[in-house]
Amino acid sequence: MIEEHLLYLVRPDFIRRTPLLMLLRYPFYIDGLAARLSRLQGNIDRDQSLQNQIDVYRERYSNCRDKRLLEAYLNKAISEGMIAFPCYIEEFAMSQFAQNKKTLMPVSAKILEQKLELLEA
Repeated sequence: MIEEHLLYLVRPDFIRRTPLLMLLRYPFYIDGLAARLSRLQGNIDRDQSLQNQIDVYRERYSNCRDKRLLEAYLNKAISEGMIAFPCYIEEFAMSQFAQNKKTLMPVSAKILEQKLELLEA
């Protein structure tokens, strides 16, 4: 669970594919993962449930991104929302796993759903 989250954050091409705003937040995300790890004992089911919720947004975003990347290649443009959405996912993850940490912007499942619906349209 946590290992997969960390591998997602530092995938081989993360420097090239990660927006600057999100790169600047990496220390926050790593601190959040440490907080998540410290709370994991005895809360594995809850942690897995939260991770499953986050994975749904990552998967939907990935599918949408793949579709939009082809369009962007043809049109030479990528929407700001498409670039920013991974940051929203990570901020949401931190709001779930490290509630004592302040997120960069308001995030919730409802906000993610609204933003993702716009991207998928």
